[in-house]
Amino acid sequence: MVLLLEEAVRNEKRFSTEYSSEIVLRPKSLIDAFPTVSEQRVDEVRNEYPELEEPLNRLQGERSPIDETRLSDIWDVQDGELSLRVKEMVEAGILKERSRPKDPPPRIYSIAELYLYGLGMVRKGQR
Repeated sequence: MVLLLEEAVRNEKRFSTEYSSEIVLRPKSLIDAFPTVSEQRVDEVRNEYPELEEPLNRLQGERSPIDETRLSDIWDVQDGELSLRVKEMVEAGILKERSRPKDPPPRIYSIAELYLYGLGMVRKGQR
């Protein structure tokens, strides 16, 4: 959040249009700051979790949500190894399961919004 606000303030200072003194940050400043903050956060995760660097790199250009069959293909892992990798990504806050317990396989995961831009991914469907 701090990174987002810092970047939004930098963006706000670059705008030439002045508004009421009551407006500190416009939504556009926050929206424009998000890709930069996302890239910074992905870099931080790569440093904090070096074992996830390659799996993160392989997510480049993919779409979110993503099912476990596609994750298995792009990571070239199966069964137990796939489960372990998904668990690591969930614990790191990168993936979140979207499937309900009653849903048939494959399980579906979304990428946290904070990481989408930094990973060069796109969101499909509604937010």
